[in-house]
Amino acid sequence: MHKKVAPPPGFHIRTATMADLPAVFGLATEAETAELGAPDTVIEDLQEEWDALDLAADAVLAHGDDGNLLSADIWVHKILRAAADPTE
Repeated sequence: MHKKVAPPPGFHIRTATMADLPAVFGLATEAETAELGAPDTVIEDLQEEWDALDLAADAVLAHGDDGNLLSADIWVHKILRAAADPTE
């Protein structure tokens, strides 16, 4: 079971919608430029990736009080964790 935790003051958390794609793309290219020296993502690839997702279940965004996007967490490759009774 997951426990809901309130975000710290100044942060607002919500799920993503397709309307958020340009802002998330901008954030991704800024991060890539800072880390790699140049962006490595094209918006068409991100759009294709998002088309295959259930954004309400797979994407969480954090905005500041001013509405600026601060973070985007997108779960693209889900991991299945399972356990089985080895005696069965």
